Amino acid sequence: MLHLPLKATENTNITDGLYRFVKMAYSVEQAEEHREVYNEISALRNKVRAVKHKEEDASESVKLLLRYYRLLCAMRIRFGTVVEDAEDWAPFTWKDAFKPSEKTSRPELNFEIACVLFNLAAALSYAASLENRATTSGLRAACASFQSAAGALEALAALLPLGDEHERGAEVTTDLHPRAVRAWRDLMLAQAQQCFYLKAVLDQVKPSVVAKLAAQVSTFYEEATASLQHAELRQKLTTWVATFEGQATLFRGWAQYHAAAEHANAHEYGSQVCRLSRATAILTALVKSANRQGPPPVLLAQAEAHEAIAKATAKAARENEQVYNERIPSIEALPPVEPKAIVKPTKLTELHPAELGPQQRADGRSEGGGTAGTSRGASRPGSPTPIYAKGVEVGSSASAGSARGDPFYKLVPLAVLGDVSVFTAQRDHALRALGERREDAAQLASADLAEMDLPDALDAAAHEHLAAIPKPLAETLHALTLRGGAGWLREAIDDLADRAKDMESLANHIDATLEVEEGADRQLHLVHGSRWHALPSAQLNMDAREELSSLREKLATARHADGALHAALGARADALEPLALPYEVLAEQVPRRPVSLAEEPCAKDVRALLQSLETTARAMDATLSEARAACEDGGALGERAITDALVYRGDGAGGSNVEVIAAHVALLMPYAERLSDQEAQQASLLGALRTSNEAFTRARVDDPTIDERQRYLERLDAVVGAFQEIDGMVAQGAAFYDQVEVALEALSTRVAGLAAARSLERSELLFHIQEEADVRRDESPEATPSRAVDADGSQVPSEEEQLAWAMAHFEMGKDE
Repeated sequence: MLHLPLKATENTNITDGLYRFVKMAYSVEQAEEHREVYNEISALRNKVRAVKHKEEDASESVKLLLRYYRLLCAMRIRFGTVVEDAEDWAPFTWKDAFKPSEKTSRPELNFEIACVLFNLAAALSYAASLENRATTSGLRAACASFQSAAGALEALAALLPLGDEHERGAEVTTDLHPRAVRAWRDLMLAQAQQCFYLKAVLDQVKPSVVAKLAAQVSTFYEEATASLQHAELRQKLTTWVATFEGQATLFRGWAQYHAAAEHANAHEYGSQVCRLSRATAILTALVKSANRQGPPPVLLAQAEAHEAIAKATAKAARENEQVYNERIPSIEALPPVEPKAIVKPTKLTELHPAELGPQQRADGRSEGGGTAGTSRGASRPGSPTPIYAKGVEVGSSASAGSARGDPFYKLVPLAVLGDVSVFTAQRDHALRALGERREDAAQLASADLAEMDLPDALDAAAHEHLAAIPKPLAETLHALTLRGGAGWLREAIDDLADRAKDMESLANHIDATLEVEEGADRQLHLVHGSRWHALPSAQLNMDAREELSSLREKLATARHADGALHAALGARADALEPLALPYEVLAEQVPRRPVSLAEEPCAKDVRALLQSLETTARAMDATLSEARAACEDGGALGERAITDALVYRGDGAGGSNVEVIAAHVALLMPYAERLSDQEAQQASLLGALRTSNEAFTRARVDDPTIDERQRYLERLDAVVGAFQEIDGMVAQGAAFYDQVEVALEALSTRVAGLAAARSLERSELLFHIQEEADVRRDESPEATPSRAVDADGSQVPSEEEQLAWAMAHFEMGKDE
């Protein structure tokens, strides 16, 4: 098969131009940051310059050219129109692929892209020509490569719109003439179609189908020939024109040959001979033409086809003459063979070079290429087989720019940033709408369930065999039985009486302290008379005695209350009797229906519908969570994804991004549609649940033991009420005693402090009185003074003796 030659290019200083572009489009800082990138791009271009048609490098050449092409597209998008406005950009110089002596130099980046696209198509066609077309896998790989080459040429044609030949001038070399590019594209499609045709022959497809495939191959070659009929092109590409004409004729003959086979299968032998004769005449004229040109393999294939078809014609004519003797119609009387196109150009956005490599055979050797134009071929080690599959598009949002090999992924045009903000606002609005719908659905379900008393009613039925006591009452009963029931109340009341006795003892101690202190003070007043000028203790202790009296009155009242508590507990002994039993026994004694309500079919229906409703709710939450995750950075609706989509728009770059934004916001639609389905499912489940719950409610009301159970529960409720009543009284009593105890302890502390202070005061006063007595004794005569006698004749103690006695009596009072 045919492949295009490669264009050669001269070296150019791309580094400085890139620096100026980034500086003009963005900033000096960004330009400086990417200096290393400029060198890498320059090195990549030098590798592109070195690409040659070598069998061992065919796969790598395609990868390299595709990578450079994508990089150029990214640069064109990143830098915007400043690329075209730059005046000091170093020109790109490329030579004609068919006549290297002719070359063109242009400073536009689009020109560089166009030339790289041509070489990419050439590399793809060369790789396809190396495939072993004797195998199905080889034909499939060759067909894919030829279609990819057609896609590259179609992208190239978009850069060089077709115009009048006088308008073109010397802007491009012959190989890039718009009409020539169309011819190269049709050539690739013809050879891709030819691969389908050969595979159909190998698979022994119905002859009528094979004939249509061959007719389309001929049509593609005819279209390629027509494109090269331009005077300037036909003169410079004479060999290619002749080759295309020959191939068109060859497959026109093959189409008649396979159509004849279809006549033979239908036992139309006269028509068979007619078409074979037509095929032979077509190929005879071809092989005998003086203008027949082309590569030797192509010419050989044409000669072999002529020989094979001529033999088939002679055999069919002989058999018809000797056996069938059918009339042979004219070719005009037979329907023409309608062409059937199977192939089309593969867009470059569908090329994914990650898996480019040699196609391995079962014996470990790579499949090689066959003789051009035939289905024969020998295996050649190392023959590269490009495998193309639909993968990551150039600029798709499936990966970050850096992952695509775009070294300028950090550069985002201001216009794109503005559009990202617009998208974010629209996306967030749509996401909030989804969240509000989910919340509304949840509230609706919650309200309906509350109205139906679900799932509480179902839970009560499910636990009927364990405890038919309502949960609040059950929890209270369980706690009261653990506390000890009426016995605990009795002990608590006894504790109150014990506390009353302890506080009465404390009150007596306080009273005794006051009595001792006041007694000592009275004795000193008696002894010293006017010389004891301290304030009387009875006067000082008046407040303390009043408070002590008040507290004793409260204790007396409390003792009466304790007695009343004992009486109340005795009066409620029968009511509190059930608390002597463990809670499990109380629960077991609840009257129950013969068959558990939970086992009724209506209860099972309600339970199943509630489970389905819960499953639907989880599915709705999952839908919303997935939508939110998609909107996070790194997701399909994240800012990075929309940024990449806007930057890598391809042909649409630079225009309005309304459609791109709308398309990305529309990515939320599947979530909205899924949520709608789930909302409808929830509504359906709620409707079915209402119906089932009506039957369940009737079953609950129709319980034959409901009256008996109600009376039992009322008794238990009365038990709780009686206990809580006595317990409340006990709590009040305990709180009262707490207050009185605090007051008594405070009074005791205050009285003790007062007694200590009075003791200190008396000590100081007695000390002064003793000093005065000592002074008077020293001043009196040394004779022993006579003792006075009282009315009964007894001696009155001296002043010193009286003082000593008072001191001793005071000290004794302190000890008490």
